[in-house]
Amino acid sequence: MATRIELGCTFCGHSAGEVLVRGPGRPSFRELRSAYEAQRPSGAPLWVGDQARCPRCRGPLFVEGLGRASLRTAS
Repeated sequence: MATRIELGCTFCGHSAGEVLVRGPGRPSFRELRSAYEAQRPSGAPLWVGDQARCPRCRGPLFVEGLGRASLRTAS
């Protein structure tokens, strides 16, 4: 099971892309940052210390989409 996360900017509304994080529920900061660095979606956030910031206006980001997804393994 994985959680689908999308971050959106509070100021300009820009979407910082969507990533999958392993495990149910809301991920920790470290899990979220690792997922963005590994999957590199377009428009990925800037990281300032432990805060995710909008790459467009540097505003704070919030969790816009939070949904469950199943992970399938290739056979």
